[in-house]
Amino acid sequence: SSSTSISISSKQKASFRRIQREWKDAVQMGIAYDWNQKQSIVQSNNKYSQQKQQQQQRLDVRMGPWNKNLFMWHFSIMGVPNSVFEGGIYH
Repeated sequence: SSSTSISISSKQKASFRRIQREWKDAVQMGIAYDWNQKQSIVQSNNKYSQQKQQQQQRLDVRMGPWNKNLFMWHFSIMGVPNSVFEGGIYH
């Protein structure tokens, strides 16, 4: 069996850390979405915090990595109420 070593530049590492921070922010804002499981992401340390986060969850914007690939993201935005876009879902 052969092993392959992948060299990652410091720019790539910095980019990956930035994406991880943005994902964490999306979770905290209630807009993180797991497109594979088709569910919003709720993470916390206790049940009270989970319930509070679910109550604050935004349903008008959803975003998350596509197929668990942090370098490829998908999003959806709900149409604004009382506008020509009401009822639409935009990707």
